[in-house]
Amino acid sequence: MDHLALTLFSICVQASVGIMLFAAIGKRLSKDGVFKAAVVTAAGLAVAGLAASLLHLGQPLHAANALLKFGTSWLSRAIWLTGAFVGVTVVAALLILIKPMAKGAINALVAVGALIGLADVAAMAAIYNFTSVPAWQSGAIYVE
Repeated sequence: MDHLALTLFSICVQASVGIMLFAAIGKRLSKDGVFKAAVVTAAGLAVAGLAASLLHLGQPLHAANALLKFGTSWLSRAIWLTGAFVGVTVVAALLILIKPMAKGAINALVAVGALIGLADVAAMAAIYNFTSVPAWQSGAIYVE
């Protein structure tokens, strides 16, 4: 149970990314599709995942150090991409709820959210791929 917060983070954020990806595909295939429930659910899961990730911090006061190494650290990239994904997803959900007539903006936000989410999942996988654990150093990490 030591890593329950990390497990919840991974499941919630990756499920949210999947929902946004399929919502983006659905919006491309059906111009009239709203996918309100999907986007709102994705936003809820993304926020829950982000909250869970904060519970996993070993030393919260040193967490800012991870943010400063974007160019060299996959963990830093994953943190920034997760923040961007959650932000875009929440804005898309709020826009769907508050101003559903803004279909162009909503469609763009859902598509951008899906792309950022895919990059985020790739960064999360890279954290494990570039470790000293030989079993994790394969392309299968990205698929799993």
